[in-house]
Amino acid sequence: MKNHYSYRVAIVRAVGIDARQLNALAQEITAIAPLIEIVDDEHVLVPMRGPTRYFGGEKAVAEQLFSCAPEHVVLTIGIADGRLAGLIAARMAQPLFVVPAGETAEFLANIDVRHLEQFVDVSANTLSLLFRLGLSTCGKVAATSKQLLADRFGPDGNMLHTLCGGADLHPALTEKIPTLYYAESDYEEPLVAVETVLASVQQLIAPLMEKLQGEHLAMCRVVVTLTTEHDDISERVWYSAAGFHERGLLERVRWQVTTWLEESSGLTAGVHNIAVNVQNTVPIGHEQPRLWGGRSESDAAARMAIARVAGVVGQDHVRVPEWRGGRDITREYELVPAHRVDLVRHDATVHRVTPGVLRPALWSGDMGQHAPMLNIFPPEKIEVLNCHHMAVEVSGRHHVRSEPQYIRRHEQLFSVRTWHGPWPVEERWWDPLRQRRVVRMQCLVDDGEQEHGWLVMLEHRTWWLVAVYS
Repeated sequence: MKNHYSYRVAIVRAVGIDARQLNALAQEITAIAPLIEIVDDEHVLVPMRGPTRYFGGEKAVAEQLFSCAPEHVVLTIGIADGRLAGLIAARMAQPLFVVPAGETAEFLANIDVRHLEQFVDVSANTLSLLFRLGLSTCGKVAATSKQLLADRFGPDGNMLHTLCGGADLHPALTEKIPTLYYAESDYEEPLVAVETVLASVQQLIAPLMEKLQGEHLAMCRVVVTLTTEHDDISERVWYSAAGFHERGLLERVRWQVTTWLEESSGLTAGVHNIAVNVQNTVPIGHEQPRLWGGRSESDAAARMAIARVAGVVGQDHVRVPEWRGGRDITREYELVPAHRVDLVRHDATVHRVTPGVLRPALWSGDMGQHAPMLNIFPPEKIEVLNCHHMAVEVSGRHHVRSEPQYIRRHEQLFSVRTWHGPWPVEERWWDPLRQRRVVRMQCLVDDGEQEHGWLVMLEHRTWWLVAVYS
């Protein structure tokens, strides 16, 4: 019988930590437990089987982990049977929260499914729909037939059923196992520059990914090991439940290499050995070739530019558009971090920006297909005034009580030449936490020199400028 510690994990949470401190924390934890995972920019996953045996219990391991905190950084730790429960426990910890072994399903049972958005790669709309269908807690999702969830939600349904039941899609890695997908290279001339090391890692990763794609697989857990001439080692486990694309994995390795070579003290030699070990894979769909074949040089140049900028300003600060839909014309597209999407496959990019088949048909609040040229975010507070310079109001039945004549923005008064609307939007009326009721108007305004097309919105009796037309 397998020991339950095989699946026990500790999630170490460090709020507000920067990349340098996160690397220092990871280095300290590695001395306690090998094969840790950097979950994101504030969470580290620690497999508990080995450390628990060595230190004599989970609380003893937790004490060791707390001692790894960099100066002025406060840690909280959640210990549970799986990744999801550990992440939630780390949020609840003050400073330690331990979910007893074998009780993870019971712990998750009463968790509101809408809270999973911050822990699981599932859209808020999917989680909101689950709530409306009566599956409001993880326990109710786990009690539902897996086949029913898969039929309704596809792969997301399978994933949610597994996670809400307290299991992991891929249990924590406690030891490296031999695989068919392994690449290693020695270098006579040690590598000292970050870009040189990254180029060498890419040369190892690319053939592995090509081989996996030929078998309709994607790597989802990879161990990248860098060794110097003096046997200094940087080893990181990188994990993505949906599978890595090349650029996404390289950006994670960039962080590993940069923080180790440029910011770690005590390194006295360059890298002479690099090993890439694929520990887990997931199936992928068949990739359709591009109409004209291959990938253009412009595509490659754009991806490299994104990667370089991300290396300077941080991965989460470089964003690309993704269609999300909905009835709010200013929110049909959302900017998402570039490293979280596939920028390599052309069909993936087309799918990301193309409106879906469920785009709303004509309805009472529809403003047509002409999207604004520029969305104002956050919206600017303005005043929409009538001929008496009083605020324009809209009734509960969406009737304008007096015609707009002026709009005041930044203390400047604009004349309203013409206007259309109002168009009402009532979103998520079933959800008391996320419901929203607004009305919108399109206004053509004149500042005395030229005319401007504005989209304005009334919410909670306050007018906002939300978008500008060309």
